Amino acid sequence: MKRRLSVTLVAVGVVTSAGASLVPGNAQAPTSARPDPIRIQPGDLLPGTDAGVLYSTGNTIHVGDRDIRTDLAGPLDVVDRAAHGYVVATRSPDRLWTVHRDGSATLLGRLPGSWADIEVSTDGTRVAVSWFRRGHTHVGIDRTTDGQRIHHARFAGDVDLDGYGKRRVLLSTWSPDRTFWYTPASQHRTVIARQKAFNVDVAHDRISFGVRDPNGVDGLCVRLARLTTPDQTTWRTCEQKPLAWSGRGGRVLTTDLRSDGLGPRTVQMRNVDGTLLRIFSSGTFGDLRFAGKNAAMFSVQGARQAALVKCALEGGFAHCTLATGLRPASNLGPNHALGLSMPG
Repeated sequence: MKRRLSVTLVAVGVVTSAGASLVPGNAQAPTSARPDPIRIQPGDLLPGTDAGVLYSTGNTIHVGDRDIRTDLAGPLDVVDRAAHGYVVATRSPDRLWTVHRDGSATLLGRLPGSWADIEVSTDGTRVAVSWFRRGHTHVGIDRTTDGQRIHHARFAGDVDLDGYGKRRVLLSTWSPDRTFWYTPASQHRTVIARQKAFNVDVAHDRISFGVRDPNGVDGLCVRLARLTTPDQTTWRTCEQKPLAWSGRGGRVLTTDLRSDGLGPRTVQMRNVDGTLLRIFSSGTFGDLRFAGKNAAMFSVQGARQAALVKCALEGGFAHCTLATGLRPASNLGPNHALGLSMPG
């Protein structure tokens, strides 16, 4: 999703002939020393190594340096890894599949529409799908091996499916503000907070909550915590919202709490205590995730071109390279331009 070379000196750094943006600074900069933004222009970068993360383009799943081509109608939406492959959704028609490592696919079932929430259990053996119908939220749980339905639950009102542990799902609601675990085997509910979940990474023990606050954006602020200790706040902010967590949960990618529409124009890398490390800017960001403690992947587009870009912090510099070829920018955003999906 990218490629052009130029040697340009800009206010935020230098684009070198190696196709990398090198921006001096301390990767552990305190919040009092605000780093200059790193401007990502896909066309100014050259190819680097493989992305090193799970993503898809068209009807192909990419895992490290391996490409798994399927016969499914793309573009695919990659949900997560399964016990024996990868759970993906197709849009036309709306179906859920497990794609195996040889490219074959097992149909798990129909999706109730493109608005369905989908979460794979942390052990990859179950997939949960939620949908809203006639005043109730339904949650179905199927096996990822053959799609057999093993549980169905119904909840009054609009309930969000936020995550899936090994044997229980995480759900949340507004009014009343609640976040709770639901255990299918016992149908037991365990409330963990009197606030609604905002962004969750069950595998890495991280969660954020929406906090009602008259000083916040539209009366809302955000607090971050560990999922296992949800009452212990690591950072509270009325300006930023989390988008993705690092593999060990110590860092987070955030953007302006007011960001909406096609995608944010600015993304920040922070420690989970709020310490600001880096600021990345571009025309529009799409899917993004960490590719290690000091590296992040961005689906991004400038005025004319889009690509998947990898930015790594190395020795006080941000080193940005292309993880895909360049594609023309789209008025529907970089994911559409690239036919890309990347689970957070």
